[in-house]
Amino acid sequence: MFSPTIATKLRTFDIVFVPGLRPKPEDFVFEAALLRCIEFGLQRYCAEKTAFRKNLAEAFRIYSWTHDVYGEHRDIGLDEAGIEALLAQPVPSDRQRAVIDAPARWLIRAAHRVGDRIPVLGRAFASDRQRMMLSEARNYLRDRNGVGTKTRAGLTKLLFEAWSEERELIVVGHSLGSVIAYDTLWEMSHASNLHVAHFITIGSPLGTRFVRKFVKGAGEPAQREYPANIQRWTNIAARGELTALYPRLREFYGEMLETGLLKSFEEHTDVYNHFVGARGLNVHSEYGYLILREFAEALTR
Repeated sequence: MFSPTIATKLRTFDIVFVPGLRPKPEDFVFEAALLRCIEFGLQRYCAEKTAFRKNLAEAFRIYSWTHDVYGEHRDIGLDEAGIEALLAQPVPSDRQRAVIDAPARWLIRAAHRVGDRIPVLGRAFASDRQRMMLSEARNYLRDRNGVGTKTRAGLTKLLFEAWSEERELIVVGHSLGSVIAYDTLWEMSHASNLHVAHFITIGSPLGTRFVRKFVKGAGEPAQREYPANIQRWTNIAARGELTALYPRLREFYGEMLETGLLKSFEEHTDVYNHFVGARGLNVHSEYGYLILREFAEALTR
């Protein structure tokens, strides 16, 4: 066994995970659940990466911004059965695939895309829960009551704490967390020499018109439009996603690769996320993304 001191010396990476909207479980509980899913995927698909796996827990940090916003934690009990089922059956059943690929789901996605282009229709198409989450996303994007500024300031502090010239910094953003991470990195790229070896986005809404209108760098001159401190970007979006409404982000951010801001930009948009939570099948769940081969390989590449 490695001692913490030896593990730290051998570690070549740090990981910062930025979650999406809504309350999350308490830090240590949420971290254990996320790590369990990540380790499962690594063991299944990247078993030879023994040094990475041994150092994972030491390297992993969560940016717990949601507690400051909502003032509460989510009961992990709502997720436990779904996590157990996911790990017991890491490949979706034929029935789950059929539900995810059902024409009705793709029609809903098409309606949401129309709503993204025409906001008044978007509000009409949205459920009460979706309207609530859109409102919460707007609070961040429009910096209502300074929530966006405060959220990015906290992530900036954590990234500086995690960053080391001796280790690669990996930033993983799920859902709105990917937008928060992108915005923060944009700000930092114009104010510091911190750089990120790998930016991994999962279930990201960065392609939606709603987000692109307010994301940091929008409307800036070409040389300041994008973050300049990311070396590689991997984007993963599951089939049937409604948050990652436009799953392929290179359509909107590919110029970063063309101008040399990025060394690589990989995308995986033909994957299945079959997590079943308290509300049923959830193709957007962070747990379902973290067990995927594509995520394990991106994390260890």
